[in-house]
Amino acid sequence: MLKDHMGLDAGEGLVARAQVATELACWEACKDMISRETTSRAEARAARIVRPVGVVEHQAMRQAYEAHYGKPTNSQVHPKHYLGLKGEVVEEDDPKTKDLAEVGSRQPGG
Repeated sequence: MLKDHMGLDAGEGLVARAQVATELACWEACKDMISRETTSRAEARAARIVRPVGVVEHQAMRQAYEAHYGKPTNSQVHPKHYLGLKGEVVEEDDPKTKDLAEVGSRQPGG
């Protein structure tokens, strides 16, 4: 598969073998990371704990916002925990409104 898709053939010498080994190690590391992430999400969901958005996901969201709208102000950058909560709502397709007791002001920052 690496030969067909990436032009890497372990039979071409030591340099090619090193490249193939590196690709395989990266593949295995990614599989482990995804497995741990999936397990962590399932455990948090079962315990009804909101998981904050990861650092990489938060940076990606911020970069996407900056690419479209420009640099955000501090009030436009939401905390990771809040984004994790909203992400769960979107994933579950179950939007909920906030209780009025939780809303402090209609004005931003007030």
